[in-house]
Amino acid sequence: MKKKNKPKIRIATMIFMALMMTSVFAMLAIGIASASTWYVEEGESIQAAVDAAKDGDTIIVRDGIYTENVDVYERLTIKSENGADSTIVQAANPNDHVFMVRTNYVTICGFTVKGATEENGIYISHADYCNISNNICLNNGWAGIRLWHSNNSVIKNNICSSNTYDGINLDYSNKNTIKNNNCSNNEVGISLGWYSHNNSITNNTCLNNWLGIQLSDSNSSVIANNTCSNNTESGIHLSDSNSSVIINNTCSNNGGGIDLWYSNSNVVTNNTCSENGGGIYLRDSNNNIITNNNCSSNKEDGINLGFSSNNNSISSNNCSENGIFLRYSENNELTGNTIINDGIFIFGFLLSNYNTHDIDTSNKVNGKPVYYWKDVREGRIPNGAGQVILANCSNAIVENQELNNTGVGI
Repeated sequence: MKKKNKPKIRIATMIFMALMMTSVFAMLAIGIASASTWYVEEGESIQAAVDAAKDGDTIIVRDGIYTENVDVYERLTIKSENGADSTIVQAANPNDHVFMVRTNYVTICGFTVKGATEENGIYISHADYCNISNNICLNNGWAGIRLWHSNNSVIKNNICSSNTYDGINLDYSNKNTIKNNNCSNNEVGISLGWYSHNNSITNNTCLNNWLGIQLSDSNSSVIANNTCSNNTESGIHLSDSNSSVIINNTCSNNGGGIDLWYSNSNVVTNNTCSENGGGIYLRDSNNNIITNNNCSSNKEDGINLGFSSNNNSISSNNCSENGIFLRYSENNELTGNTIINDGIFIFGFLLSNYNTHDIDTSNKVNGKPVYYWKDVREGRIPNGAGQVILANCSNAIVENQELNNTGVGI
């Protein structure tokens, strides 16, 4: 009986396997068929193509000028055929976004986006893993590109210019990458606000804005290798933002180079701040590390710790033609700083503003050591000092010193 049944079992198995393979091929065919490419000619509607497309489709827009507002609710790639200079999308309704994206995994690439004078050029809302690249966003009302409650997206190689408020704006948006963008003539070049954490801002150029790069109420981000120049207020400004790394940026000819307001536990390292109103400025900011920066020829101070900026570490910075100013602050540590043609200045209304710092002789003014004495009751300052600072001291002897170009010698 068993032998007689074997051929039937084999035949049934083969039929089952054939049916399974047919199902698999059918599924693959459906998957392949579902990924279509749509072309939009000048005079046709991008929105019509978006409405007809399905998840995974690509829409290629030919050269031309398109006057419309495009809403995207499917996972699509929407790109121009020949780049932003040749493909312009301008708002039909200036009170609406030019592009509005409300789903994940959308790409918008290669358009000039303009004319949303009361809204945003490209608006990504509650959408993750999007790619916004190679666009020119100009003359929009709120921002050239704005992310709202959107995460893990990439914004790269865009030009955002002459938008009323921000070139690029993120609110409540985390773990995004903002790189290789050029933001100029906006109120703020790149703005992260309202709890936008763990973002990467790298290799951007921010010119001629009111603020270059701004973080507000946003933590744990990396700001690296950006160029911020000729901004009215600050090149880089942090407000109520903690635990970020600001590294390898160049800030020049701004109202201020790098400013930290009410911001704690940040690392500011290997930046160049030159010819600004001030180089690096801290206000009510604590437990920050300021190290290996070059601050030169700023109009005010190279590094300024002001208004209750306490417990900060200032080390291995080079300050030329500007110095280090500790104002109304306590318990800061200065080590290994080199100052040329200026010095260290301390000011405050409380004794603790003067005698709680740790400033050792590894700090040099014009190549000679700084002698900072606090609460010393008797002693003689060694010869060869670059600068002498006495805080709550008595019977200290300072003689035979040559102190030049230090701002304040003793």
